[in-house]
Amino acid sequence: MNSLDAQTFVHRSKINAKILENTCPKCKAYKDWFTYNRWDAQNFQVKKGQHGTTIKSYHVVEMLDKNGKVKEELHPHTARVFCRCQVKES
Repeated sequence: MNSLDAQTFVHRSKINAKILENTCPKCKAYKDWFTYNRWDAQNFQVKKGQHGTTIKSYHVVEMLDKNGKVKEELHPHTARVFCRCQVKES
């Protein structure tokens, strides 16, 4: 990953943190927010009627360049996440 990609990743992470903290001030960004599947894997169920918050992120993907050298690229991606206040233990 080049330095511009790294800066983009960090910048997006900070924006997402602000979005999540403004959406639910009681829940900490990246600690109390997970996707539906992640909550399910931890034996929690999203409460009926709850709507997730969409955040933009990036996946790091390893690619081969023309010379056969491995390089990392950032691919944009969106995810819908739910905070701890929106789930109950199964």
